[in-house]
Amino acid sequence: MKKQRKLAVVAWMRIIFILSIVPMGSVIRAVKNFFARWLTSCSDKWFISHMGDAMLARVTIDHFGVPTIHAPSRLIAFRTLGYMVARHRLFQLDLLRRLTAGNLSEIVGKAAVDVDINQRVFGFRHVAREVIKRLPEEQIAVLQAYAEGINMYMQQIKVYPPEFLALRYTPKRWEPEDSILVGLYLFQNLTADEEEFERMMTVMEASLPAEVVRFLTPDEDAYMTALAGGQEPLRPSQKIPIDALNILRQRSKSADNTLPSIEEMNFAKGSNGWVVGHNKTHDGRAILANDIHLDLSAPNIWYKVHMHYEDAHLSGFVVPGLPIMTVGSNQYVAWGYTVMHSDVLDLVTLELSSEHPDEYKTPDGWQPFIMTEEVIQVKGQEDIHVTCKATIWGPVLPKPLLNQHVALHWTALDPQAVDIGLLDMDKVQTLNEAIRVVNEFGGPPMNVMLADDDGHIAWTFCGKLPLRKGHDGLSARVWKDGNIGWDGYIAADELPRVIDPPADFLVTANNRTLGTHYPYSIGYNFVSGYRAYAISQKLQAQEHVTEREMFDLQLDTTTTFYDFYRSLLQDVLTPEVLDGQADLTYACQLIADWDGEVRTSSTGFPILYRFREVLIKEILPTYLAPCKEKEESFVYRWGTMETPLRQLLKERIPETLPYPDTYSSWDDLCVCLLQLVINELKKECKTSHLDGITWGKINICKVRHPLAAGIPFAARILNMPYYKLPGCDFTIRVAQPKIGVSVRFVLSPGEEAEALWNMPCGQSGYPLSYHYKDLHRFWMEGMPLPFYV
Repeated sequence: MKKQRKLAVVAWMRIIFILSIVPMGSVIRAVKNFFARWLTSCSDKWFISHMGDAMLARVTIDHFGVPTIHAPSRLIAFRTLGYMVARHRLFQLDLLRRLTAGNLSEIVGKAAVDVDINQRVFGFRHVAREVIKRLPEEQIAVLQAYAEGINMYMQQIKVYPPEFLALRYTPKRWEPEDSILVGLYLFQNLTADEEEFERMMTVMEASLPAEVVRFLTPDEDAYMTALAGGQEPLRPSQKIPIDALNILRQRSKSADNTLPSIEEMNFAKGSNGWVVGHNKTHDGRAILANDIHLDLSAPNIWYKVHMHYEDAHLSGFVVPGLPIMTVGSNQYVAWGYTVMHSDVLDLVTLELSSEHPDEYKTPDGWQPFIMTEEVIQVKGQEDIHVTCKATIWGPVLPKPLLNQHVALHWTALDPQAVDIGLLDMDKVQTLNEAIRVVNEFGGPPMNVMLADDDGHIAWTFCGKLPLRKGHDGLSARVWKDGNIGWDGYIAADELPRVIDPPADFLVTANNRTLGTHYPYSIGYNFVSGYRAYAISQKLQAQEHVTEREMFDLQLDTTTTFYDFYRSLLQDVLTPEVLDGQADLTYACQLIADWDGEVRTSSTGFPILYRFREVLIKEILPTYLAPCKEKEESFVYRWGTMETPLRQLLKERIPETLPYPDTYSSWDDLCVCLLQLVINELKKECKTSHLDGITWGKINICKVRHPLAAGIPFAARILNMPYYKLPGCDFTIRVAQPKIGVSVRFVLSPGEEAEALWNMPCGQSGYPLSYHYKDLHRFWMEGMPLPFYV
């Protein structure tokens, strides 16, 4: 009977797969969904029945695939969590550890060789092993229990998920160090961009007048909302350096090579987070709202779970592979995060010995490089041997800077700065206890938003932040004499914090949160403060708020950010300019009629959005030609480039006009670029009329499986349905085609039954499971789901 049942399940799996990759009508789709539900339900029951006795835990699964774990101890609970995560996300688990350690080529071939080589330079596998040696015993025990659960699942299953079958390999055992690799993946994903920022600043300082560098790299904009240390920025906006810019624009005309690239920092990648205290809510509770913006992929990076063990009651979201409740609640305190754009790495310029090229200068004299041989296994080909160099400060990067070798000094590579101390959030019962735990946590530096069950709220930092000596960390420096470097980390009890502010709410959205009165510098290159400003404006006007109102605020698509560009166009599009220009006249009307809402049906907004993008790429490179001449790969990328851009467009000084041989004036530049934008949008949207240019034709969300491009015939089942999304970079509801809200939730600790959430994709990473896509519709349409079903 068991054999017959197994054969029946396999048969239905094949039928569902066939139905998933062929066109289907509503009847066939309903049949497929019915049997997908049935198969998923049978699978859940089978695995739970086989897991329970071995795990000594009880697990229930709701109709969205969310498990609730009841266990007698912490270790049994996390062993069970490992089992359940492996049961739903086994390929994702293996992919994350392979990506971080540099072992992708082993399963996908030569296409991943360059990625693997770059990852091997960092030596993350070695770092993970050293981290394990330094962790407290209780953290190691949890990592081991979690690994046991994953391995127990792999021992039980007879057929691996389809990705393993397609790539023809089986995963190796999960080790505790693999969980540290997943933590390092998050560290790299959230902080590694600082390397490119430091490269950029180093080249700018070597190529441009100092007044131009400071003009182009402020850390403030018109929407500042710092939380501590006053409002004054470390790098305030500067007056336009007219003479210097005039010289630079003349130089750009004679430049033999092309001008440098401009890449706007991705404002979508970051997060929104806020907490509202007891004086602003409907019944005195505190409410946390968090929507986390990351690269979107199938399956989603988050896995929802409820865990009950000993005196702990955890509800929230974990990252597969990492045994900590990353964001959520323990019924006493709720916590959430946003990226803080801290500066936690430095490039060290190396002085090499002319007599011994394998030696470099240190404060203790000449030292030989630490050489390691990395062997990269490539599927279907011979192994590749790579020699990696390291210094006392960190690995030597393959890419030189200004023709000099540089080493990377980074908290992610310091075993003393990495741990899973967030585990202890299961024990805290007060706000102060929670602040202590997150301040001591060795993870990626983040803004932490906290709310407790007594209605109190707080903001602080987590992660290790370096104490620099002899430099500010903005650009590469020589550390050979010992006068420049790091002097440990900011003490946990000296990290900034705000508790129960007079406004009774706290907001972060990747903006600058500190002023100059805070004694330490934590970074420079922050994104625009607009989202934090917009959220704050909304919260100031609200009283007696509820979870549903906070969830609705997460979906807000209004923006005033583009009013500047609307006013600019209305100023330059005079009746004389519009005379006889049908497209420009109608575009002017659409822009004037736009109501400030970024809907999929909005027609005026796409023109403003693209107009700003074109202005950035046309104006700012004009002053950066020397950077491109000095460093071929130079890219200008600064979070508040909006500040100098608006200054130039407000004053429109003739001596700063880009390409004076092309444009007769700043107004002429704006009109010409607007016409260019109209023509490009018509082509992109395949329309001859401006009414056909809608935001929904441009902002199409595409959530793809990492293997879909390599298996085109299966893309229909692997990828999520494409969907037109409202919102943009400068609305509270952030939405881009490939980056956006990876999870959103609103909850009050102790009142989890009234909490709301949604996320893309589904709980399962198994493409044939009903839970692979069942959450996606709610996420796309902005529909809230109850935390408990």
